[in-house]
Amino acid sequence: MAFRLPGELRGRATRDPSHERLSRRLWPRARRGRPTVTRSIARSLTMLCVGFMPLACADRAASEGATEKGGSEGDAEDTTGGGASSSTDGPPAGDCSPTGMEAVACDYSGAWELRASNGRAYWIAGSSSATCPGGPICSSALALFRSPGAAAEPAAIVAEFATTPRRLALSEASSFVATDEAVFVVPSEGGSASMVAGAVEGLATSSEAAFWADPASSTIQRFSEAGGTVADVAPSEGRVLAIGASGDSVAWAAYPPSETSADVWLVSQGGAPVLVAADAGLVLTIGVSSDAVVWTTMDGALFRLDTTSGSQPASLLDSGVLDIAVASDGVYVARVEPDSGGSTIEHIPTGSTTSTSLATVEELILQIAVDSTHVYWADADRVVRIPIE
Repeated sequence: MAFRLPGELRGRATRDPSHERLSRRLWPRARRGRPTVTRSIARSLTMLCVGFMPLACADRAASEGATEKGGSEGDAEDTTGGGASSSTDGPPAGDCSPTGMEAVACDYSGAWELRASNGRAYWIAGSSSATCPGGPICSSALALFRSPGAAAEPAAIVAEFATTPRRLALSEASSFVATDEAVFVVPSEGGSASMVAGAVEGLATSSEAAFWADPASSTIQRFSEAGGTVADVAPSEGRVLAIGASGDSVAWAAYPPSETSADVWLVSQGGAPVLVAADAGLVLTIGVSSDAVVWTTMDGALFRLDTTSGSQPASLLDSGVLDIAVASDGVYVARVEPDSGGSTIEHIPTGSTTSTSLATVEELILQIAVDSTHVYWADADRVVRIPIE
């Protein structure tokens, strides 16, 4: 919902929130009046950190998080213990709406794995109800939030996790959260979280099921929420860092052993796996609609394969893509403005190769999501939405 480097810039390949927090510290400083060379340095540091020194960067980001909330670098404490609990109180919604737009949540110090369903946004962020020495936010004390139903209400905590949530996906009534150790499903309106699988790679949902890659068996698996059963779909063909689903179709980017370029695979409506793009590069995000598979790459490019025509993948955008959200009417794109450091929200309709700008903001957008009525995005401090016209 997710390595995000130039074009992407956020550490999505490992989906380590600490990497993303570091990226957010580098970028906002760069765009608030700093010269272009500073932004270039920020990009380079993010690339080095996320791509080659994940453990060191995780430690650095966790320490900075404790300092930022009032403690010293030595105050951060790891309180991982596994499992999940539910709660109801979150930080206040506040009033931080940009002109002509609606902020559904403020002051979250960066939300990641943003998703949307039924008029609400869902995301993962630090939990204000968790405490650590020196400050209220622990690197391992994280929560799943949902946006309020009314502007005056605070955002609600759907569930809290003692180990870091890495991925989030939504079904019609439930939220699936993958931590380092397990996959949990929790009612999206709040309630008890249930573990449905062990450690996985990737996570996606559709109207039919949830999908993930099981690294132990090297298979793509399908979880039926109605029946509570897990079934193998196809061999994963390598390490899976991106997966998307629609209906009973699932697509994923698999990195064969010792390879840094992914192959994109598709299982359509329960059929046999089909290789739709070989050696596709470093694929960061993948989405599926009823007639297409779309994906982004490390250099900020966006590709689409029409699954009904059997054609070759088409390049829709060649740079600047930060995140995508796939809907029935096309692809919604968050794209960086390199000169200003801000972002645009764009829409590419189904069957078209032309993008239309929907909004421009001064902030760097970190995540984008869409439901039937709104487009949502998250910057370093808030979650915002605009209606779909």
